Amino acid sequence: MMPTEFQGGMSGWRMRRRQGVRYRLMSYARRVLKCSVAVIFAFAVSNAHAEDPLNVILILADDLGYGDLGVTGARGFKTPNIDRLGREGVVCTSFMAASPVCSASRAGLLTSRYPPRTGVVGVISRNQRDHLPLEEVTLAERFREHGYATGIFGKWHLGNHAAVWPLEQGFDEWQGTVGSNDMGPGRPSLQLRRAGKAGVEWVTQSEVSEINPDQTLLTRRTTDLAIDFIDRNQEGPFFLYLPYNMPHTPLFVSDAFSGSTVRGLYGDVIAELDDSVGRILDALERFGKLEHTIIAFTSDNGPWLIFGDHGGSNGGLSGGKKQTLEGGMRVPLVIRFPQSLKTELKRAQLDSRLCSGLDVGPTLFSLAGLSWNDRVKVDGSDISARWRRISPQEERQRPFFYFFERQVRAIQYGLWKLQVAHTDRHTPDVAKIGHGGVRGSVISVSRPQALYHVGLDPGEQVDRSGDAPTESERLSAYLDVARAIAATPKPAFLKVPEE
Repeated sequence: MMPTEFQGGMSGWRMRRRQGVRYRLMSYARRVLKCSVAVIFAFAVSNAHAEDPLNVILILADDLGYGDLGVTGARGFKTPNIDRLGREGVVCTSFMAASPVCSASRAGLLTSRYPPRTGVVGVISRNQRDHLPLEEVTLAERFREHGYATGIFGKWHLGNHAAVWPLEQGFDEWQGTVGSNDMGPGRPSLQLRRAGKAGVEWVTQSEVSEINPDQTLLTRRTTDLAIDFIDRNQEGPFFLYLPYNMPHTPLFVSDAFSGSTVRGLYGDVIAELDDSVGRILDALERFGKLEHTIIAFTSDNGPWLIFGDHGGSNGGLSGGKKQTLEGGMRVPLVIRFPQSLKTELKRAQLDSRLCSGLDVGPTLFSLAGLSWNDRVKVDGSDISARWRRISPQEERQRPFFYFFERQVRAIQYGLWKLQVAHTDRHTPDVAKIGHGGVRGSVISVSRPQALYHVGLDPGEQVDRSGDAPTESERLSAYLDVARAIAATPKPAFLKVPEE
């Protein structure tokens, strides 16, 4: 018996064959048309994206620890607005600040370069001439090249003179403090610093406009300025950098949030920060810009553990600020994706892959649909492909180097971390932890070379050198590269006038 398709004789077979060919041609044509429409649509979206680039807001907390958000297990207070950013985007749980101290970390964040390359390797005190060199290309300069309005409201801490302040580094507007909220000219006493009377300078554009601003209003004031900036820049794209002064000690909070959490003053401060994020979200929604704005939230380094109840939580990691242990540099990174990117990006993601503050700039640029100019060597890269629905290629893994000033302290690749032998002079003395705003004490600890799997052992307790020699060898092979970066010649800083 003939198969069904051959029944009816050869003439019938030929007719069915012609019909089949015609059907396949029509089917093929439909597929081609469908693909063409998809390509045209993608091009139109891409073209519209390029003509109408997304706004970008980068929020930076000061000394907020890994465990200080609801999404990372905070206790005694809640952060519903920051958590919302993660639900509508991504939370990176293996994100490393560029340094365990603030000036160096900010230099890395704004340039996408390891701090030793920039010359900013530690904390720039009020009496130093060090600064972020004008030759460095900041995120603000890169955004401004694409026609963005650029504003910074909050703490600068990358130089003490107007010649190197934000308006000389790519920002159109600035109001905020020169450095930390305990910094002033000379050597203010600990009592004055705790009282918020250290001579803290508030700058408007390039002029010191106020000495010792009311620090109970710093967070609200900074947020008010941010919302005003958004309001005034509704017509065009903007880049808003929002480096809050809190929760760096001394801690201050407005009356509206005083006593609002069971965690005490530290919890109250974080609650007000979270409310500020909520106010910014509300303002964007009110202006019709929420779904056209990328929002990123992170911290400059880990918590200052020696302050006890006035310091944050490392969330079970080891160490804190000024240490290259996990708790000193691993901080939350939360990015909200606008609805305009929902077809490209998956929301509510928890990403445990290694990334760092050096990657923030290239990643935000990619998400905003902008091209990154490679005229200056950077150490970070765009990691947004890992969150896209269709990833064009497998992400190339890279090592991450932990520097303390110009010393290589550790190298991480994936979830393996090689600790380089060093003396840690900032280990909190557990017998002398501070309380109520009084600083505690530190001790020196000699830390041997060791290999840790920080995915399984985030507290860095078990040396795996003996059972993972291949990983030790692979990480050790990067030591010369890291040491070469650490040895980058110090730049010639500007000769600013004596004060």
